[in-house]
Amino acid sequence: MGKPTQMSPIGAADPMIVGWRVASHMRTTMVLDALEMARW
Repeated sequence: MGKPTQMSPIGAADPMIVGWRVASHMRTTMVLDALEMARW
């Protein structure tokens, strides 16, 4: 069991968090989920 890892993409024009995901791993799916959330 890994420690919690957070992925928070920020907007390019505005430095606010536009998506996030917390998981116990740093796999591709976690990053893609955070980017998908940021897209909406």
